[in-house]
Amino acid sequence: MPRYALLLALGLALSATVAAHPLATPYRLTADVAPGERYMGIRLLGTLELATRMIDGLPLVELSGLAWDADEGLLYAVSDRGWLFHLRPTFSDGRLRDVSVVAAFALRDSRGRKLRGK
Repeated sequence: MPRYALLLALGLALSATVAAHPLATPYRLTADVAPGERYMGIRLLGTLELATRMIDGLPLVELSGLAWDADEGLLYAVSDRGWLFHLRPTFSDGRLRDVSVVAAFALRDSRGRKLRGK
């Protein structure tokens, strides 16, 4: 995989039906920027909109913090609600085509309790 910054546009689909809709659908940030071009200093390899889904009992919503693990080929996404998702992006021809969710975890405090509050 090229060493370019990876950007996923994370959005929420309105569907609550899991089986009827795919997890990720192509998403265009602006009409002026195509995959492979730069947007705000980041070379886009593609953007996807993610549908709201329950993953291991946690809803895939409000993803804001992202970190890429090149060794594992995983994208870690932290939600505003204190959940950590392990995502595996799929690329073809140097472009982001899809993403699957590998696992989801509730973040825990130093005593092993799920985080509470804001």
